[in-house]
Amino acid sequence: MEFQSRHLKRFFDADNASVELEPRHPRFNFIPVKIVARLQRWISAPESQLLWVMGRPFSSKTSDESIAAAYITTLIQSAEISCISFFCQQHETSNNGINNDNSHDSLLISLLYSLTRQLTLLVPESFNNTYDYHAVLTELDGTQKTIHSTLDLIRRLLGLAPNLLFCVIDGLHLLDRPSTTLYIKELLEVLQIRQESKVLKALIVTSGFITSAARLDATARLDCSRTPRRKPGRSLQGLNIA
Repeated sequence: MEFQSRHLKRFFDADNASVELEPRHPRFNFIPVKIVARLQRWISAPESQLLWVMGRPFSSKTSDESIAAAYITTLIQSAEISCISFFCQQHETSNNGINNDNSHDSLLISLLYSLTRQLTLLVPESFNNTYDYHAVLTELDGTQKTIHSTLDLIRRLLGLAPNLLFCVIDGLHLLDRPSTTLYIKELLEVLQIRQESKVLKALIVTSGFITSAARLDATARLDCSRTPRRKPGRSLQGLNIA
């Protein structure tokens, strides 16, 4: 399966799957208290849980929320716990400066194919299943017609993932568009499916509100759009996954 999924790397930038932190970033040790506290509860909860962190609209990729998402990914990976992640980058614009639907579709493909590729690296060496994973992987050619099959594939691969798995997706607001909203809704539904004896912790970070996640329960949301930015907070280094 790892071999069959190698061609997917053509459709996404490897940098999207991880973000290198700058240890001396000015806000690295001053994340708002409520963000750090909520992330700690999310990490330590014994059950599967999806957390949506909403930052201010039009905030940059160096916002407190994005810094926290990158740190969480680094922390989990350094602890050698299985983690899949994707950090959406601003897509290209057309000549008139207006984002086009094709760029959103391309970013969606990049997100889904990247998650798929990462999950194929986590499957056990052997398992009992009649589903033809290899055939489906071979059909993923970067076209929009493969989106539904990719979402179904992600759902199945999550069932083969390790008993504890983290998923971090930052910048999902870039895909909150008419052409991609339904697919993002489906992805969020997949990330909330409860698998017996498995724990999936999903962290979604956006700049502002997104309609794709409007149906998420209020307890799964952390609204940071009005959080003060200049007051001292807590160090992310205080987070632990014990």
